[in-house]
Amino acid sequence: MANHKSSKKRIRQTIQRNLRNRATRSACHTAVKAVQNAVATNSENTEELFRKAEKTIATAGSKGIFHKKKVARKVSRLAKLVNKAKEAAQASLVL
Repeated sequence: MANHKSSKKRIRQTIQRNLRNRATRSACHTAVKAVQNAVATNSENTEELFRKAEKTIATAGSKGIFHKKKVARKVSRLAKLVNKAKEAAQASLVL
């Protein structure tokens, strides 16, 4: 256990920051799962959920919770998934 006053404060700050970061990461995971479920069920609000997930992930990146390249990778993969689902839906309408 820390003995210095500043060390004790640093521990308290670390705990607070860890909880805040965990909540943000959890929100990102939830948003991504919502998009994946919408794509799997051919839901109509997939685009809206994607925009929400993209915003959540970008916010986490700007706060330093995710690395900027990880943010780009996550958004890119989600966009690819949504676009593929949209193309499949349009192809089924044409046939």
